[in-house]
Amino acid sequence: MYINSSGSNLGLFGYVDGAEIKNVTVQGNVTGFYEEGNEQSGQYVGLVLGVGTTKSKLENCESRGSVTGCSYVGGIAGLIANNCFITSCTNRATVKNYPGTSGAYFGGIVGYGTGLSFCANYADITAEGSSVGGLVGYVFPDINNEGMSNCMNGGNVIGK
Repeated sequence: MYINSSGSNLGLFGYVDGAEIKNVTVQGNVTGFYEEGNEQSGQYVGLVLGVGTTKSKLENCESRGSVTGCSYVGGIAGLIANNCFITSCTNRATVKNYPGTSGAYFGGIVGYGTGLSFCANYADITAEGSSVGGLVGYVFPDINNEGMSNCMNGGNVIGK
């Protein structure tokens, strides 16, 4: 799969609400680039999913290749919110910020999200922004007060 766009909500699935995505492997390159005057350009970027909301669930998904964006960028998903869960997912895609931008929220599994369990990142994460992590750029607790459990990072994390 190949996506090169100044839009937002970029991935195999751009935006889902209350959906289950299971047993999906995506190989390719997704680039969300900056466009002057477009505040949303290059945001919410992942190989599998751009944005997931309202109890969406990603299970047993894998990503391979590269993901580049301006903010909310992850190997699996850009953003998950509102009681969403990611479980048993693996990222092997490099995650980078778009050159010349310094946004926020870059992670191997998800840029910004909650509810991670049994996930692994094996790729390098490189970003010149804030909130850069091997698994998650920014994690917050779900309704059970759980943010992340039984996860591991095997990639390098380089942030400024």
